[in-house]
Amino acid sequence: MHRVFKLSNLAKLPFSIRAGALTAASGSSDERFKFLSRCAEQTIQLTTQQWTLMLPLFFSILDPDIIQSAGDQLETESGQGDVYQSLLAALSTFNTLSHLISYEAIPQRALPELWARLFPWMEFLDAYEDFAELSSTWLNIKAHSYAHFLRVFGSNTENKPAIRSSLSRVAFVAGRTWSHLIETSPRGSQNLDALFHLSQWLYIWAADDAWDFAIAEDLVAGAGGMSALATLIVSHVRAFLPTPASPRDRHTFDPIFDILIFVGTLYEILPNFPLSRALLNRGIVTALMDAFRALLDGTLHDDKGDVAGFANFIQVQLSSYPRHKWTGKFLQAGLIPAICASAATPHMEPALLTFGIILNELLPLMTIYHSVLSDLRPAFESLSRLDASPFFAEQKDLEHWNFVFKMIEYRLSIHQLYTDGNLNFCLACGNVKCAAPKSTTLKLRRCGGCSFSLYCSKECQVQDWRFGHRHACALLSTRRHDYSHLSDKDRSFLRHLIFEDGRAWHDEVSHHRQEIVLKLPAAIPYILFDYTDQNSYRTYKVGLLDELDSGFDDDAVRAICRSGRVQFQLVRVWQGNQAVTWLFPMNSVSMCVSRRTASQRERVD
Repeated sequence: MHRVFKLSNLAKLPFSIRAGALTAASGSSDERFKFLSRCAEQTIQLTTQQWTLMLPLFFSILDPDIIQSAGDQLETESGQGDVYQSLLAALSTFNTLSHLISYEAIPQRALPELWARLFPWMEFLDAYEDFAELSSTWLNIKAHSYAHFLRVFGSNTENKPAIRSSLSRVAFVAGRTWSHLIETSPRGSQNLDALFHLSQWLYIWAADDAWDFAIAEDLVAGAGGMSALATLIVSHVRAFLPTPASPRDRHTFDPIFDILIFVGTLYEILPNFPLSRALLNRGIVTALMDAFRALLDGTLHDDKGDVAGFANFIQVQLSSYPRHKWTGKFLQAGLIPAICASAATPHMEPALLTFGIILNELLPLMTIYHSVLSDLRPAFESLSRLDASPFFAEQKDLEHWNFVFKMIEYRLSIHQLYTDGNLNFCLACGNVKCAAPKSTTLKLRRCGGCSFSLYCSKECQVQDWRFGHRHACALLSTRRHDYSHLSDKDRSFLRHLIFEDGRAWHDEVSHHRQEIVLKLPAAIPYILFDYTDQNSYRTYKVGLLDELDSGFDDDAVRAICRSGRVQFQLVRVWQGNQAVTWLFPMNSVSMCVSRRTASQRERVD
C-alpha cells in the first residue's frame, strides 16, 4: 500500500479534527462518510495538504468488499437505504478526489492503487444509478468525475497497463459518461471541461493503438448504438466551435482535433459504412465546415500536424461510402470557397497539399454524377478565379489541375444540356428478336420484376421471357442493389455521360472492337468506360469477356443472340474505397443524334 493511504497519516492532522478522523477510521463506512461531510462544510479551514492526509478515509470508503455486500443488500427492502448511502458516499468521495487530483495533491505513483479502488465503484455506480434515482446534481458530479479520472489515470504511464487490461469495460463506462455530458448542456463550462478530459482520453488511447474491434463495440454500446455515437461525435465538435466573441488561444481547436483522430481510428477497426452513414446523417459535414471556417477566421497554434490532420480527415470523409453524397454535402456546405480562402491564410499552409489532392484526385472522380455537378456549379466561379499554385508542390501537379479544371468544365456543359432537356439518346426493346428503338410514337415499358429490361409490347416481353429473361430477371433485380445508393437522376445522367463519351470516342472504339471481332469471330467483346482514373476525361477499354468476372455471363449470351444489335458495355466507378464495375447495356441503334448544336458536338481534348 502506498504511504498516502496508510491510516498513520491521520495522526498528522491538526488537533481540531485529528480525534474525529481517528474515531471515523475505526468506525463504519457510514461514519467515515459523515465525518468527511462535516469537514467538507468547513473546507475553507482545511488546506490541500490536510485533505491529502485524510486520503486513508477516502480509500477505505471505496473498499471493494462494500460493493459485494451492497449487492446482497439490494435483495432486501430494508437494506436498500444503506446501499443508497454507500452510493452517495462514493460519489462524494469521487468529487473530492477529483479536486485533489486537480491540485496535484495525490502522488503519481499512488494512482495505480487508487484506480484499482475507483474503477469497480465507477462500474457499480453506473449500473445502479437508475435504482438510486440520483438528482441531476449528483449525476453531473458523477459524469464530471468520471471524465476527469479517465483522462488523468489514462495518461499516467504506470497506470496504463491496469487500464489496458480492462479497457473494454472502461470504454463502456466512457460511452455512458459521454452520452450524459452531451445530453446535459454540452456548452456549459463544467461540461466543456469534462468533454475536454474525455476527448483527451479518447485521443490518448487512439495514439497508443489500444483500440480494437471489441473495445470499440463496447464504446458504441455505452453510447447507445452507432447512430447515438455519431450524434455524440458531431455534438462534441459543435460544443468546441468558438463563437465570434469567444477568446481563442493556441489550444482552442485541440478537442476537435483529438476527436477527429479518434474517429479516424474507429474507421480502421469498425465497419466503415455504418459509422460513415451515421455521421453523414447526423450532420458531421456542416460541423466540419463550421470548424473549417473558424480555423480560417482565427489565429491557430503552431502545431502543423493538427492542421494537416484536419485536412486529411476531410479527405477521408470524401473517400467514404457513398462518395457522391459526401462530396455533395461538402460542396453544399461551402468546401470549394473555404479551400480557395485557405491559400491566403498562413496557418493553413500545412493543409494545402491535402486540399490539392482533393482538387486533383477526388473531385474529378465524383463529377460524373448529376447531384455533385449541381452542387459544384455555384462554386465553379471560385474555381475559375483560383490561383492554384499554393496547392501543388510540383509543376506537373499544377498542369494536371488545369486539365482537371477543363474536364469539370466539360462535364458541367453536359450537365447543363441534360438539365435543359437537350441531351437524349434512344433506348430499344429488350426482346432479342425485336430491338425496336424508342421514338415519339413508341413507348417502352420496364419489366416489373427487375425494372431493368424495356419492352415495346406485351408480346415482346412474353417472347423475351421464354427466350431466357426468366433466368436473368432475378439476377438483374439483385444487381440493381449494387447502385441503389444512387438516385434515379444520378443513374440517368451517368448513362447520358457514357453515351456522350461513347460518341466522342466512337470511331476509335469501333475500330478496336472490329479488330477483335475479325481476329476472334467467336469472341465476345466488351467496351468498358473507366471513370476511376482522375488523369483523363474518360478511359475506355475494349477487351474480351474472359477477362471479366463470370457474373456477366448471362448478359454476354444475350448480347451474342442479338447479332450485334446490342453492345456489351460496362462502366467502372468508385464506390467508397473500391472500384466497382456495372453493366450499362446500350443498343447500337441508340447511337442516334442527340439534340445539340454543332459547336457543342466538338470533342474536348
